[in-house]
Amino acid sequence: MIKKHFMKSTLLTLFTVCSIILIASCKKESNSSASITGRWNIQKVRAVETTTQSGSTVTQDTTVNYTNGEYINFASNGTFISGDGVAPSTDTGTYTYVNNTLTMISTDTTIFNVDLLDARSLNLSTSVTQNSPGIIYSINFTLYLTR
Repeated sequence: MIKKHFMKSTLLTLFTVCSIILIASCKKESNSSASITGRWNIQKVRAVETTTQSGSTVTQDTTVNYTNGEYINFASNGTFISGDGVAPSTDTGTYTYVNNTLTMISTDTTIFNVDLLDARSLNLSTSVTQNSPGIIYSINFTLYLTR
């Protein structure tokens, strides 16, 4: 009787230890496998504008929510198409994505930092600064996209 109880207890302990080892050894999915390729719907754009003139600084923080089907489609061949889902016109160009930097070339060239990329979300940010005599103007954009 004691021998049976000891074997049951030993097997249960062995099973528990093996289960813990198996669970601990499973790799968690990495976001590094997420791909920028595909269609992304623009959910919102946040713009933080700062103007400094004569020692005075004014900051305006604006968020615009998109609801008309605005999108960017990144093809696997390095081209992109963006549109608004309403008008038939679209913007096209090429892109490169290397080391969390997305460069989009169309009429202009825009370089984005990729702040978040996973299976469902893509957050892009960029900033522009213009200096003119006595005025410094900067704007930081963040685009929030989802699949």
